[in-house]
Parts: sequence; structure tokens; C-alpha cells
Amino acid sequence: MRTDGRTRVMSLFWNFIVGGVAQYAAMLEGVTARAPISIRSFCVLGPKHHVNRTLLDQLGDRVVVHRATPWDTQWIHRLREEMRAWAPDIVMSHGFNSHFMARIAAVLSDSPFRAVCSYHGLYHAPTPSRRMIGVMYNQFTEHYIRRRACSTIAVAEYCRQYLVGKGADPSRIEVIHNGISDLDKDLLARERLRKEWNIRSGDLLVGIASRFDPIKGIATLVDAFGRVAGRYPQTRLVLIGAGSLDEALRAQVASRGLSGRVVFTGFRTDIAACLEAMDVFVLPSLAEAHSISLLEAMRAGKAIIVTDVGGNTESARHEQEALIVPPADVAALADAMERLVNDVALRSQLGMKARERFLAEFRVDQMVARTSEWLVHVAAQPVPCR
Repeated sequence: MRTDGRTRVMSLFWNFIVGGVAQYAAMLEGVTARAPISIRSFCVLGPKHHVNRTLLDQLGDRVVVHRATPWDTQWIHRLREEMRAWAPDIVMSHGFNSHFMARIAAVLSDSPFRAVCSYHGLYHAPTPSRRMIGVMYNQFTEHYIRRRACSTIAVAEYCRQYLVGKGADPSRIEVIHNGISDLDKDLLARERLRKEWNIRSGDLLVGIASRFDPIKGIATLVDAFGRVAGRYPQTRLVLIGAGSLDEALRAQVASRGLSGRVVFTGFRTDIAACLEAMDVFVLPSLAEAHSISLLEAMRAGKAIIVTDVGGNTESARHEQEALIVPPADVAALADAMERLVNDVALRSQLGMKARERFLAEFRVDQMVARTSEWLVHVAAQPVPCR
């Protein structure tokens, strides 16, 4: 704690890609207005990722960005300079590589600090060649949480239970669900985007917005849609995103004879507008922690189908805010899709309940309030950890 009464937090990020971790950085900005906490972020940007430029620009000079090249170690010197200049009371790390950054920060720091991390679930390698790296990432993260972190914020109860099962102290883990800002509806988005994607006015549009990685289960969605498409010619599917499976998914769509029924939009940042164009949102993941994509669909009031993995059922409950199906089950997913195709009232009811639950439980101001309280609690602990 400083003479000005404010706790200094250094927040570490390795890459600032589109997804939950980048939005977590933006959420932390709200903490500074709610609690006696000042936050400065340090981010290493690699050359091969879809960087969330919008959020990065919002942070402005409150984030120090080092643009790294392969095998670049200059970020270590930049981090040392920032640690010495900022002299944080808390160093907070988010994601796998950033925990490694926090360990280096402990070596470089001239004074002790409390190590806090946010845990967003297991790292799942996007390609077979990276599976061993994924194992190493997860083992290091679990070791860091057990042995080094004073406190961990888990984004789902599912994550807390997993970490406790790996030997973490449950008294040092706080569950704070992700939250996102509510948005005004773009009243013209539905018509505009359906026209862009050549979706007819009477078509029922099923969709997903996601990275095209194996863990997202999109291949299961394509196969399930293939079963539905044959019986319901008015159905269409939109796949929003990009990733390692892009070519494989396009080949799968072509081999199923669905090329005229499936739209690939590529990577987009206007996800809220894209959701307005959909009638049904599907999240067929094989694993999740606490999905931002699911929260975005709930905010939009969409009829949702989601798999029973990770923290998904902490967000949406079966037959209340969504239809819950087993992961990697083509038949169950196709049945749920067919049910929503045939039942307009159910689509409306699920969408209404999903939005109500979003407003009650998963707004960003609620997340900010709980995170602020927890960081104040951590700052008051008598013995800093390194």
C-alpha cells in the first residue's frame, strides 16, 4: 500500500488475442474506479495471432506493449524496467505464458510482491505437434498455482474443483465468473448481415462464433447440421471464425454436400452484430472453462444449444436457458437442432430466459465488483509471496 492509499498491480499478458483473456484485461480497468487499486499492464505480442486491437487501443498508455519476434528475449529487459519503475504490490498473471513471466518478474523485482493469477482452464493444443507443449503448459500452471501464487481467481467452479484435485489450497482460490458488458441492439444488423451472407428472409440460421480448433467441436456441428439440412431445406449454417481447422472444415462441408448451405465468414470482430443475424446459437465444445461466446449469445437473447462440459452449465441450465447435449454426440446435437427448428415458442422462451440470466449473473460490473473486493483482500494479507 502506498502513501496515496492505492495498491499497485502489474498485470501480465502474453499475447492479447481475441477471447476471454483479452476481455479480462479490459475488465480490470473497471477495478481502478471501484477500489483503491492502480493497474498497469505489460503485454508481449507475438507475430502470429489475431490481436484484439479494439481492447488494446482502449487501454492506451496504461499497457506497455513489447512486439516480439521469434526467440526474442528483449521483453525480459523491458519487464525488468517496468517492475523497477512501477514497484507493484501485486503481480497478476493471466494465461499460460504469463505465469512464466511472473516467475521471471519475481527474480527481477527489487522488492517482494503478492503473486495472483487468473485461471481460465486447461490449454488445449490446436495441433497434434503441440500436444506435448500443452502438457508442459498445464503442468507448469498447476505447479505455479500450488507453490507460487498467493491467490488464484478461477473463472468457474469447475476450474476450482479441477485445481483442488491437483493439490491447490481451496482457501486460496476464489471463483469469479466472467462477465461482459451489455450492449444496445444493432437493429439493422440482422437484415444487413443476412443479406451479406445470402440468407433468405424465411431461412432459419444456425451459427457459431469460435476459433476453429479441434477442442471447439465444430466438426460435430457440421455433421449434425448435415442430418438436419436434409430434412429441413430452410436451414442454413454460419461458421464465424478462423483457425487451424479452417481447411479441414471446408473440406468436410464439401464432402457432405453442404457447400450451398454453409457460410464461412472468416475472422470477424463484430460478433454482437453477427449474433443478431442468427436464430440458433450452438456451442459444441469438447471442453470449456467459462465461455465468453456463450455469455455473448445469452446477452443477445438467442436460443442456445451447448455441450455439457466445463463451466457451461454454470452459465446456462438445461431446458431453462439452453438445451444441453453431451459432447461429440452428433445424434443428440441433431435432435436438439431439429427440436428448435420445429418449435418457435421454445426458441423464444430459451432466448428470453438466457438474456434474463445474463443480466442477473454475468454482467461485467458484477465481475468488477467481486474482483475488486478480492484484490483488496489479497493486498491486506501480511506476508507477500514471490
